[in-house]
Amino acid sequence: MTDRTSLPREESQNTPVKTMFAGVPTAEEIDRWLGVTFQILGKGGKLPLLHDDLRLIGDAHVNAQYHPLWYIKNRILSGYICWEQTKQPSTLFSSLADGRSLYDIIMLNKAIQILQAMQARKEQTLLIVPIHVRTLCDRRAREFFRFYCELHAANFSRSLVFMVQGLDEQRMLEPDFENVQRIHSFCRALILQTSYKNDNIARYVRLRPHACGFALDDFKGDEEQLFEHINKYAESCEKAGMKSFITGVDKVSIMTAAIGAGITYLQGHTIGEEVTQPRHVEFMGIDSVYKQIFPEQTKAAILPEDPFTTTPPTEI
Repeated sequence: MTDRTSLPREESQNTPVKTMFAGVPTAEEIDRWLGVTFQILGKGGKLPLLHDDLRLIGDAHVNAQYHPLWYIKNRILSGYICWEQTKQPSTLFSSLADGRSLYDIIMLNKAIQILQAMQARKEQTLLIVPIHVRTLCDRRAREFFRFYCELHAANFSRSLVFMVQGLDEQRMLEPDFENVQRIHSFCRALILQTSYKNDNIARYVRLRPHACGFALDDFKGDEEQLFEHINKYAESCEKAGMKSFITGVDKVSIMTAAIGAGITYLQGHTIGEEVTQPRHVEFMGIDSVYKQIFPEQTKAAILPEDPFTTTPPTEI
């Protein structure tokens, strides 16, 4: 690899794509690249090729899928959650000391590429980018993340939502809360993903989140137990003055229970399949969801009454 300290300080937007890698980056090359990157950041240096370096690593090793998020009351698909899907070898990032934070920044890099393309087409949506709390609590990873945000994400802050994950795994100290709070300046909103069993949502109010939610992936139990958790979680969020969301909804019964409980946002196969390219904000009422799930059965059926009769807003 070339010594990055000898690189020019600025790159024109019209300059052809350049990176520090001669070909597909290997784990060894990425590890070395990370070491040099952290060293330069620690000295306050410039990283003019950072965006393209991250893009090359991401293109080689990470696929991104975009899952529509349904804003139930306003009857719109207001955004897409960016989920990563590792290419082979799947152990590449787990073998790196800073693999988790690199993953997070690569997904942010991919989101910015999408937003750049949508901006050129005059399209609008929200992209929800997961960020693990360890990325924000570890000094080196946090500096890397903030540097990239200041360099590239600031221009798209009105279209970015950060979803902080791993809060239940982290013993949050006072400095950790402060570090999470600081990313507000780089995004439209902050949302938090916790365990469905979390019974202390109010402790996160100080982070000023727009919403708290949980994924169904780890739930073990029957639907009756799940519905109880959904009701309790929605009630906790409402008491704390937050909106709520659930990801991974794959049954109509769960969707119906979540709507009845007052959950604000839903994501899952029942709502819509993942896409490789997010689309402009779309209208989707409850009747649209049922027609999508049961196209034949709903042709002559009387659909459940939509409890939200307000006209969908033109803004997201």
